[in-house]
Amino acid sequence: MYVPYTVHNGMRPEQISLEVYGDEQFYWIILQTNNIINYYEEWPLSENELTEFVYQKYGGVVGANKIHHWQTMATYDQSTPPNLVLPGQLQVLENFVYSYPAEPGSTTTLTARPYSVSNFDYERDLNEKKSQINILDSKYIYDYEREVRKYAANLIPSASFVDLSDVTPGN
Repeated sequence: MYVPYTVHNGMRPEQISLEVYGDEQFYWIILQTNNIINYYEEWPLSENELTEFVYQKYGGVVGANKIHHWQTMATYDQSTPPNLVLPGQLQVLENFVYSYPAEPGSTTTLTARPYSVSNFDYERDLNEKKSQINILDSKYIYDYEREVRKYAANLIPSASFVDLSDVTPGN
């Protein structure tokens, strides 16, 4: 029912809706199927927005280039076929050293060290993860919309606000 989709630089849900479904009105389905409630925090930023966000969050270029954390690189031994001995992207301390045999049973030991990830790279990785979404296959779009409308029609109307007189001191 769902198709993987990569949100390209600066694309908004209504643009994806127009591209995929031929109509902008289904943007809400894209948000809903990806459980995006807060568009401003959960939708990927454009490159320009990301740069501005990172500079503001970390205090400019200098802060953006500071080390956020250290992480491992996927490491394989020298056997044929190679065995994964250390998964990549594990957050570790700067002085982390991983020693492993060159091949199973070998007395030759190799080592792997972590690499630094800057604040900017960290935020870019988070943003790239946000850009990997799923969209409803276009053949189901009208059925989905119809079912949501049918469900909404059966809801009991209720007020979705609090009257100020209910929270005013002295009342």
